[in-house]
Amino acid sequence: MYPKKVYSLYDLSRSIRNLFRGHASQTYWVKAEILKLNYYEQSGHAYPDLVDKQKDTLRAQFKSTIWKANFNAITAKFKDIGEALKDDMTIVAKISVNYHSVHGLSLNILDIDTDYTLGELARKKQEAIKALKQEKLFDLNKSLKLPLLPKTIAVISVQSSKGFGDFEDVIARNPKQFQFHYKLFPAVLQGERAITSISRQIQVISQYPKLFDAVAIIRGGGDEVGFSAYDDYSLAKNIATCPLPVFTGIGHSSNRTVTELVSYKSFITPTKLAEFLVEQFDVVQQNLSSYIRNLEKQVRSDLNATTIELQNLNKLFEVYTLNRLRQQNTALSQLELQLIRNTNRYLERHSGYMDVLQQKLKLLDPRQTLKRGFSITTRNGKTVFDAEGLKPGDTLNTTFYKGSIESEVKTKSKS
Repeated sequence: MYPKKVYSLYDLSRSIRNLFRGHASQTYWVKAEILKLNYYEQSGHAYPDLVDKQKDTLRAQFKSTIWKANFNAITAKFKDIGEALKDDMTIVAKISVNYHSVHGLSLNILDIDTDYTLGELARKKQEAIKALKQEKLFDLNKSLKLPLLPKTIAVISVQSSKGFGDFEDVIARNPKQFQFHYKLFPAVLQGERAITSISRQIQVISQYPKLFDAVAIIRGGGDEVGFSAYDDYSLAKNIATCPLPVFTGIGHSSNRTVTELVSYKSFITPTKLAEFLVEQFDVVQQNLSSYIRNLEKQVRSDLNATTIELQNLNKLFEVYTLNRLRQQNTALSQLELQLIRNTNRYLERHSGYMDVLQQKLKLLDPRQTLKRGFSITTRNGKTVFDAEGLKPGDTLNTTFYKGSIESEVKTKSKS
């Protein structure tokens, strides 16, 4: 016979179970971190791994269960605050302690205090805002200059997202057919993966700042849960330091996230974001139309003023010209009168002298000499003054006061 009393493993586990039933049957509120949620959609149950860590030291770890009914009730409460149960979330949970002969010790989660979770999220949000302000990043993206016509947009979204579809529809159907260009950069938009996925695409886009006018983060049409990712410091920092203006349209209507606060401009929905882009074109078109109208009005006004000025100048020129002509006519008339007077005076002063000259001219007239009985003899058209150059046979022409004769030299004699 074996000298020691030996219990079967089953007996030991039953004793432990009875011990827990006697002393651990009540419920407790426990603060813990969900290391991994382990939710199984097919059964509807979840088997979270709960841990208690101090800095990087693991102080306690338990397996736990959330049965389907409790899981549905808890997720409904989280949906009301815009969140969802997820990995790495710190919770305050109402639990009971269970012991199973095969599965060992585990905790059964009956409820979770969403007020505590909401407070933790709010604390982390405020810490993120404080850090961004201290680093002078909070308003950095807002300080960027948005192009007058933001028409080339880098869109971070999901191709199948209803929000992205709404965005495309507004852009495509804008009444004035303004032309936009956008490129989709696919990313996860919900849960913890959204942080790294969106950040990665922002970093890719930031390498080509000259190719785009702005960035649009579009999320919409899904469940109103999972917004705590948009309060993450690292995601907000990537948005704040992006070299392009970042627009957000993540379908969140209240208590704006840090991502929305640091972005260049946030919108309640992707539709509103797209309408804003269309509106920028419309505003510029209206301004241009107004400018053109004002320019045309100014040109017409200037032309009218110039026409009136030219008409006035023309009238002044006509008046000036007429006055000058009158003055010139008057001056010419005066010169004419003066010339006549001076001529008359000159003629009066020299009229006697003219008479004397006239008499002298009259006396010198060859006809007067011929009239007194003289004659003029010429040979070959030249006047003959003496007979020296004449010889017999020369023909002479003699002119008298009345008439002329032609004669031939027969002889000549010396005087």
